[in-house]
Amino acid sequence: MSNEATSAPRIVVGVDGSEPSKAALRWAVAQAKLTGGVVDAIIAWDFPTAWYGLAPPTGKDRADYQEQVRKILDRAIDEALGPGPGRPVDLRPVSAHGHPAAVLLDAAVRLSWRAA
Repeated sequence: MSNEATSAPRIVVGVDGSEPSKAALRWAVAQAKLTGGVVDAIIAWDFPTAWYGLAPPTGKDRADYQEQVRKILDRAIDEALGPGPGRPVDLRPVSAHGHPAAVLLDAAVRLSWRAA
């Protein structure tokens, strides 16, 4: 028997703090509740890129960006679902480095997601 057959259904949802992403998270949680699933709430981030050959100087490293983005995700989850424990489904917040489309596609095909 494969892990796929015995594990709970997963719903992957991108959350960036916007109102539409919070609505998507609320939908994902409601759907997971109906299906007995879990929700992977994912925010993707990348280092600022050059714009017309110029990039603002920054002293931030990967950990600084990771921490800042994780705070954005946690705040968006609380705003969408209410604070703290007692949520109706298993919710796994993940902040991952990379382009949002690539991060979400990668997460959707994985059987288990590991936070970056």
